[in-house]
Order: sequence, then structure tokens, then C-alpha cells
Amino acid sequence: WRRGEAAERRRALLAAGSIFVALAIVALDVLFINAGSVYAIYLYAFASATVLGALGTERGARWNDPQHDRFRLVLEAASNGLMIVDKRGHVGVANARAARIFSYSVAELSGVAVEELVPGVGFSGSRGAALLGLAGREVMGRRKDGTQFPLEVNVTAMESADGVTTLLSVVDMTERRRSEDLLRRERGFLRQVIDIDTNLIFVKDRDGRFTLANKAVADLYGTTVEDLIGRTDADFDGDPGEVAAFRRDDLQVMDTRSELFIADERVTDSTGRVHAVQTIKRPLIGPDGRADHVLGVSTDITARKEAERELGVQRNEIAHLSRAMMVAELSGSLAHELNQPLTAILSNAQAALRFLERGDATPSDIQEILRDIVEDDKRAGHVIQGMRLLLTKGEARREALDLNAAIQDVLRLMHSDLIHAGVTVIVRTGRDIPQVRGDRVQVQQVVMNLMLNACDAMQQLPQRQRQLVLVTNLQGDFNQVDVIDRGPGVAPEHATKIFEPFFTTKGHGLGMGLSICRTIVAAHGGRLWAEDHAGGGTAFRFTLPVRVKEDT
Repeated sequence: WRRGEAAERRRALLAAGSIFVALAIVALDVLFINAGSVYAIYLYAFASATVLGALGTERGARWNDPQHDRFRLVLEAASNGLMIVDKRGHVGVANARAARIFSYSVAELSGVAVEELVPGVGFSGSRGAALLGLAGREVMGRRKDGTQFPLEVNVTAMESADGVTTLLSVVDMTERRRSEDLLRRERGFLRQVIDIDTNLIFVKDRDGRFTLANKAVADLYGTTVEDLIGRTDADFDGDPGEVAAFRRDDLQVMDTRSELFIADERVTDSTGRVHAVQTIKRPLIGPDGRADHVLGVSTDITARKEAERELGVQRNEIAHLSRAMMVAELSGSLAHELNQPLTAILSNAQAALRFLERGDATPSDIQEILRDIVEDDKRAGHVIQGMRLLLTKGEARREALDLNAAIQDVLRLMHSDLIHAGVTVIVRTGRDIPQVRGDRVQVQQVVMNLMLNACDAMQQLPQRQRQLVLVTNLQGDFNQVDVIDRGPGVAPEHATKIFEPFFTTKGHGLGMGLSICRTIVAAHGGRLWAEDHAGGGTAFRFTLPVRVKEDT
């Protein structure tokens, strides 16, 4: 009645009225007994029934209320286990999920003390009911069979008709803990994998901050992985140009959502040393379709580039040595070539002097002699120039090159050597074939080497059969040169080895000629190979790409 609510006052009137009615019945019963009108006490039963009936009717009205049904539906629909605890610390109402968590039935869980379910946690009856030290904590719960498990508990105090009660929300953390442990192990394994990798692996956001990096990145920048996260390249790389390039490429990948391959870029480490790296970057696309992160993997190619530069120097050294060896082999024929024009010059000069001494020389005779001297001088100059170019040591110089003219220079240089070997040369040059771009001396070295090999291959043939054919023609975007001999061909067991360094079938050879030739041709963007010729012998063929008009 003091609560003041209409429903509560109605319940108070009903309860009190039933008691007053019962008391009245008992009083009447006493009067009738005393008057001798009634000899039994059955009216006491009617008094008790009146009170129980009134209270039972009121309680039934409360629990049969549709609102109570809705409460039960909400309780069962909750994703967490829910329990209402009375002021004594016992479970009054619980949903099925809470019962499953503790391995009880709903009926069994009702009336169980909270301390049985959450051991070691005290209970206080202040404000009706309150669990101490549980709110928002993860504690150990106990199931019906006594096994313990991780449990998260949240506590809410509620006002009700029966006073202050406590609502407990419980979540079984067993699966979550297992999932977290599994995720932690997987992360630890992945961290070991990416940290073992010597490549630089990183993820950056749109602001350029590292959100993931492996140990290789941290080592290069002279820091730790933990210190790297949340910071940018600008915090470690002292070269603004490199940082700007990284930023530009990252934004391009995220904006276009496409992969970017960077064949060669620079990155400066913590000591100031510049590294050459090869990088591939890919966008990381989120559920909304946006790419706000970029994944990058960089391979340090500094050592490889240094090795390539060193190999290039060694290749030039070997090529120069090979040229010097060829000149040594050709020294006899070179001396003969120089001796011919010099002898002709001397003979013409002596003839002119005799004509002048006799006084019968005509201007036309002197003019003809001088013209012969000039031609012989030019021929000697070509021989000397060819020898000088072969002995020139230095880096390869690419220029527009007429293959037919270069081959003619080689033929003039080898003229005496071919005569000495008894080899007849047939030249079939293609007309109007375009120029190539290359180093004249190196291309001539290839032709000369192939011709010398052809001459050696035909030494066992009768002289009339020693025929060497030179062919030039255009094959698509490449000029092709064929050097064809009539020798015995390449033995099948040697076919795959002839281009290997230091492999030779000659008693006096080093086995470097064909290897150097293939390297030179490959460096020019072409290909060198050998195949059996239909007419007998072997055809060595190589290609060089045609020079485009934009080349200078």
C-alpha cells in the first residue's frame, strides 16, 4: 500500500481483505461453538481457503499476464546466458543458454547459489542484491560436473516488485579463448615466416605509414619492427627524392587498384648506403571496394648489379684477349697484306723516278703512277685501321652499322689468311638490308671467329671443296648472317656443348671463341645458333635487331 501504485494497492486490499474475512469466519465459528450451535471446526478450513484462494488468484494473475510471456521470450532470445539472482544470491530465473553454459537444465539451475557457479566470488545483500567484483570481468566458472572454464560476467541491478534483484549476463569464453590462442599462434607463425624472408615485405596506408613490416625492412632502416609501425619512409630515409618516389608509386597503386612492377629503384639505408631494389606493389582492397593500403615486396639486387658490372668488365677483358689472340694468329697474313701495298708503292715510285731520269715521262704516265700509289696507300691504311680496331680495348660502343660493309672489311682483313688456307669465299649479301645498332669491332669479331672456325673445319678436305658461304638477309625485325662451311659437321655429342666456355675440339684452341660470340650477340639483342646444312657441313647463324629510326 505504501508503494502507492494502483496494482500494488489492489493486491494489498485483496490480501488484507481475505485475512479480515478469514478472521471473521474464525470468530463466527468460535461464537457458534460456544453457543452450542456448531460442534465442528470445519469453518477454519473455509477461512484458510479464503486467504489462499485470494493470494493464489493474485499470483496467477501476475504470471499469466501476457507481459510476463513477453519477458520470457526476450529472455530466451538473448545471445548471452541470462540469470536473475534474488537477494539471497540464488538463481531465480534463467534462460536456456545460461543453463547450457553451466550444464544444467533450466529447472535445475533455478535455486542454485551463484557462488556454486562462480567459485570464490563473494555476494553482498546491499540494496537487495549485488555481486561483488564481477562486472565486466573474465573469471572462472564451474559447470555442474565441477569442470572450470573461462567466463565473462556482466552485472545489472534491477528494481522489481520483490525489491532489488540482480541480472547476470554470462558468456562462455572457452571457444573465444581457443580462437584467440589459435589466432595468436598463427600470427606468431606468420611473423616468423616474413621475418625469415630476406626480401623487404611491408604494408602502408594512404598516409604512407607502415602498418606491417618484416625484419628486413627494419634492419635496412636501422630500427625495430615495433618502432617502424605507424611511421613513414621520411622518418628513416634521408633522400627526399626517394621518399617522394615511394609516395607517388604507393598512391598510384591504391588509386588505380592495379599492380606496379618497378625493375630498379633506389633506397638509402640507415648508414647512408644506397641499395638497388626490384619492387612489386599490389593494392589491398577492402570490403567497400576501396584500396587504402598497398602491399609491397622488394628484392635487394645491389649485389646482383655489382656482379653484372664485374662480369661486364671481365667479358670485355676476355673479348679483348680473344681479339689479341686472333691478331696474333693473323700476324703473318697481316704482314703479307701490308707488304703487298707497300711493295706496290715502292715499285710505282721507282718507276716514276726512272721515267723522270730518262726524260721520256709524260704527264699522263706520272698521273697514273701517282693514282696507283694513292690506292695502294689506302689499302695499307685499311689493313692498319682494321688491326688497330681489333686491338682497341674499352667499353662496347653502339652505333649505326652496315652489316654488309662490316663483312667486307673482315674479308679484306682475312684475304691472305683465306688464300693460305685454300678457302674460296662466296658472298651473298642481301640488297638494301637495313642497318643494325651495335659495336662494329665486336660484330666483326663474331664474323671473323666464325670464319676462322669454318676454315679449320675444312682443313681435311681437298682444296677444291673448301668453300665458305657468307649470306646476309632480312628476317622480320632482324638481320641474319649465315656462315656456312663444307666441313664434316658437329658431332651429335658435341652439339649442346660447343657454346660452353672452355669446350673445344681443336688441339690448339682455348674453347672461348663461340662462347664469347654468343655473349656478344646476346648483348646486342640477337641470337647465335648452329645447325646442320642441307648441302653438308655446318651453318652458324646469328641475328641482330634492325635499328629503329629513333636510334642515333
